[in-house]
Amino acid sequence: MLDLAPTAIFPSWNSDGTTITLSRTDLFELTQSACDPVTGDARAVVLAFLKTINERYFESAEKPQAVVMRYEPGRFITSEGDFFEKVEAKFRLTFYIMFPEETIAPEPA
Repeated sequence: MLDLAPTAIFPSWNSDGTTITLSRTDLFELTQSACDPVTGDARAVVLAFLKTINERYFESAEKPQAVVMRYEPGRFITSEGDFFEKVEAKFRLTFYIMFPEETIAPEPA
């Protein structure tokens, strides 16, 4: 059966209806220093969320149809520019939404 609960991706997910909390250890390779609210690195947090979502999504037996994910890791090493000898990784997310509300579409029956 399709599990659409947030805990399917983030096991420690908790919410009181206003605040959402989850454990840093739920997120792929997110360090304590990267998630510090003052000195952390938001880019590392975004990458950790995307990698975690991608991995857990592909681990699930059934996948939602209203969200399509694609990850293209390390297609090439850059040979010039500001990111010389770095690997480019792309995440592609496609959402089917209701309009004009812009909320996620229900899963097909």
